[in-house]
Amino acid sequence: MNLFQIILITALLVLLALYFKYFKNQLVIRLILIGVFSFGIFLAINPGLTIQAANALGIGRGVDLLFYISILF
Repeated sequence: MNLFQIILITALLVLLALYFKYFKNQLVIRLILIGVFSFGIFLAINPGLTIQAANALGIGRGVDLLFYISILF
């Protein structure tokens, strides 16, 4: 694991804690956020999966795939 992955995972966990502070009474939002942030941590640990998914969809780079998905949401 390189330095950027450690920084990214730490930032995701801090953001999740901040979201929990503001959405403490809304269970559905908390569960969705846990899923999204867990998926983000999983992809930070395994960046090759985004490249494989992007190639399967005909997109050149994994970061482009994540960018397109983020635009949709």
